[in-house]
Amino acid sequence: MKHITRRRPDREVRFGTWRLLILHRAAFQVVSGGQLLRQLTRQGHKIQTSTLHDTLHGMVRIGMLHRVEAAAGSRDHLHYRISRKGRDHLAALRQELIAAYDEVVRGIDPEPADLPFAAETALSSAPDELAGIVAAVQNNERERMRMRAALERIQAIIADALR
Repeated sequence: MKHITRRRPDREVRFGTWRLLILHRAAFQVVSGGQLLRQLTRQGHKIQTSTLHDTLHGMVRIGMLHRVEAAAGSRDHLHYRISRKGRDHLAALRQELIAAYDEVVRGIDPEPADLPFAAETALSSAPDELAGIVAAVQNNERERMRMRAALERIQAIIADALR
């Protein structure tokens, strides 16, 4: 792992994100490298053409994508569609992504703390800290409600995509 930190520590995370987005797009339609590059760039991803093509070839090599013949008149030579293995992998990743979203964005602990112990600890703190805790809980609840609405919209999009 030494090579990752020497170059760019976020590189592996970005590659994972790109692979997930490629699988997602290829699940709905046959895609080309040029098409994917335009879509990823439009979403704000900074990916070089050679990096994208290396990623696509690697995904073909491990069986996540299949190459397909380009349609007559197409500018791009290579097109890709998702494989059965890729589809299965994407389904599992969606579940993991929802869990990661809950934890990272929504702040939901996958293993909640022992609430009676947490309450006892909070109450044993100085009384003036209690007002700060109550305010933080109220702000957190408003944020959770906002995030819950966003998650419901994302889940609806995913459900529509899976139909």
